[in-house]
Amino acid sequence: MQSSSHRIGKYELLNRLGRGGMGEVYKAFHPQLQRYVAIKVLLTTSETDPEFITRFQREAMAVAQLRHAHIVQVFDFDIEGDKPYMVMEYLEGETLAQRIARYHKSGQLLPTDEIVRLFQQICAAVDYAHKQGMLHRDIKPANVILNRQNDAILTDFGLAKITGVSGLTASGLVVGTPHYMSPEQAQGQALDARSDVYALSVMLYEMLAGKLPFDADTPVAIIMQHITTAPPPIELANPGVPRALAEVALVGMSKNPNERFRSAGALGAAIGTAAGQSKVPADLQPTQRAPSPNLSTQLAPEIKGNHLPTTVRTDAPTQVQSPQGPAAFPPGFTSTPPKRSNRLGKFAIIGLIVMLLAIGGGIFAIALGNKSSPPTTTNTTPTTVGTVVFTDSDPNDFTHPANALAGLFTGLKQPANGTNFFAWLCDAGTSACTLVGALQVDSNGKANLSAKNGSGFLAIKNAQAISNELVFKITQEQTEASSPPAKPSNTVIYKGSIAGKVVVHIRHQITLFPKQGLFANNTTALDTGLGLDAVILKQLSQSLIQQQADDNLAAMQATAEEIFNLIKGKSGAQDLDGDGQVSLFQGDNGPGDDGFGMGTDATVNPTDCTGPQTSTYLPLVIQHACLAANASGSSALKSIFTMIQGGETKLASLLTSITQSAQKIASAQTTSAVFADVNTLAQDADSVLNGTASDAGNQPGARQILALSEQMATITVSSM
Repeated sequence: MQSSSHRIGKYELLNRLGRGGMGEVYKAFHPQLQRYVAIKVLLTTSETDPEFITRFQREAMAVAQLRHAHIVQVFDFDIEGDKPYMVMEYLEGETLAQRIARYHKSGQLLPTDEIVRLFQQICAAVDYAHKQGMLHRDIKPANVILNRQNDAILTDFGLAKITGVSGLTASGLVVGTPHYMSPEQAQGQALDARSDVYALSVMLYEMLAGKLPFDADTPVAIIMQHITTAPPPIELANPGVPRALAEVALVGMSKNPNERFRSAGALGAAIGTAAGQSKVPADLQPTQRAPSPNLSTQLAPEIKGNHLPTTVRTDAPTQVQSPQGPAAFPPGFTSTPPKRSNRLGKFAIIGLIVMLLAIGGGIFAIALGNKSSPPTTTNTTPTTVGTVVFTDSDPNDFTHPANALAGLFTGLKQPANGTNFFAWLCDAGTSACTLVGALQVDSNGKANLSAKNGSGFLAIKNAQAISNELVFKITQEQTEASSPPAKPSNTVIYKGSIAGKVVVHIRHQITLFPKQGLFANNTTALDTGLGLDAVILKQLSQSLIQQQADDNLAAMQATAEEIFNLIKGKSGAQDLDGDGQVSLFQGDNGPGDDGFGMGTDATVNPTDCTGPQTSTYLPLVIQHACLAANASGSSALKSIFTMIQGGETKLASLLTSITQSAQKIASAQTTSAVFADVNTLAQDADSVLNGTASDAGNQPGARQILALSEQMATITVSSM
């Protein structure tokens, strides 16, 4: 590799753009491609870290696979001598740090609407990367470039891990950026997505206040403030800041990771809600198809008119926000309120919950009770007091959908002296009820509820009675909150439900779907099956890449056949590699291919919900979302169905492309002949699982489609 003071590899270095703790950035030119690039030369060398080359190649490859409109694109990476470097797209513009400083110098603050827009773009980028298993570890305004279109582009993803740095070293040397470092990172503890959420929240604080929350003469002193000191109220620096926005930043900066937003997507949704956004994703027009005779035993009663319109959410808003991440209340939350580790006021937290859970992405908070207030006047007509939302406690695991429940309530009356409110989820067909938890009502009539159930709340015990109404009750009981009754009394104060003709379809989507014939023992729910197959597809695509690197053509052909059959299902499986066997993937450490098939046809008639003649996961997910929406008569559910159908139309196109690539790979004569096909298949497989994001809009993948199906189970609760 040729190099000089003005050249590195095949790139001509033009001028240095900046220097930071991890390296130097240059503007460079690629003579063959005739384009400008940005090159970051890292300071860490293989001489000081013997494992560096292996780590650099592994982590740099992961960074280069990130594809997002608001993450800088990595084109190349290499090591020249002891100089590792990464080649990225060249972006013209200023950094967010420079813009904040420019406003501060003129005595101004960034406009609020500009803060919200840019911050949501950054959150979307971080959330996408987290779903690819990549943490940033050094989020700060200096790593955000504002391009000519005034959009935020996040840079330096994963460099902290590539260079092997972390928090505070044993010798007291600080590696990283102390002003934005989470307490756990500063102490060298294990990191997860919530550490990046902390750094994002510090950046939001700075954008709103015009100054950092913590500052001191030494890096170690700054770090100690992150660990021990509560951030000053943003209103002290900016009295005009909207209170809801300030509260989002403070919750995200909680010392305890369990009290923060659980994902960058939830943080982005919270900031949008606090700013009063109510944007509906663009709808895609559905197509039509003839009915499926193969579904007669499962769907005929539902399609032939047994789904009379039943309003589930008569007063629910029509807008539905496309989920960017999992629900924000922390995992492991119980009904016993933990002690707060920061100084957030109870009313600040409760006020934020009202906005966040209303869109199905709420935050963890404590509703502090005050039972000294006099009872409020009982309404003579039913009044909506809140919603109950179902989510997955682990969005990266498809095996327990709808097992987490969150509720937000306002305008509640105080329970009578000597009594408490308890929440229940009941199967109207069997009268069996599950206790969700006690409800602590504060002096303003607000309360929140959060609970988890390993088997899922929609798993009604009587599997045969799948058309029963699902009822949520709040009862008044003469017992302490710590000693709940075994079953609810008849004193029902508030109530909400999902009609049985809607429950049947939602249960098939996310809880149980009995299959017939060859699949008699397979009851995997539709969205779950699609998601599990998408995970297998992603794994097989990664195996293809490794097999190609090993120049193992036979293994590539066998894997391509498994991919093809995973999509087509057992009924459409083929012996593509000509070895005399029709192979279905059987995992060693996880679920194998259940043979049902993902499918490549997503054409469903939105009027009568009829679809293709093949029974595979893809069309059945859409059909049941359609049936649930039509049975409910709810505009909110119909909007969700439209988003599911639009996402699955894109998935059908991707899966069709993957089957074509698999066929070509299975018949290839050399590994090099299908190099581009393997890469294309791997990118498509990732999009099937995780969705895609671009300037033209986001397209949901299997993860997001499951979250949308869970949203169809939202219950509106009203007074009796």
